Amino acid sequence: LLFLSCRCPYVAQARAPIGELYKQYGEKVAFVGLNANQNEKPDDIKSDAALSFGLPMLRDEGSKVADLYGAQRTPEAFVVDPSGVIRYHGGVSDLGPALAQVLAGSPVAKPESKTFGCTIKRKP
Repeated sequence: LLFLSCRCPYVAQARAPIGELYKQYGEKVAFVGLNANQNEKPDDIKSDAALSFGLPMLRDEGSKVADLYGAQRTPEAFVVDPSGVIRYHGGVSDLGPALAQVLAGSPVAKPESKTFGCTIKRKP
């Protein structure tokens, strides 16, 4: 689960790494992008996702899912196992090793990492 934005420069920098991870793991792991920014229009989100990621992109209206996960930034990643346990939470730079370890049935060596990026724009 990736919280993304079509306006954040940190997400723009993460496009290539996210795309590579999606190519590498997309057949083994369900990737879902969520845009929880209430200041971004659905048409912009759809256009941006089609051009840059190739993974399913959903609108988190009212930032409800972001609130449930405690997501604060974009890009911010959560790896959730089939039983609903969050195995990794953090930035894109540590997402690849986390995915590999989860798929290998191993504990994630670094289950939490700092996220750098733009804050999710919630409605006041």
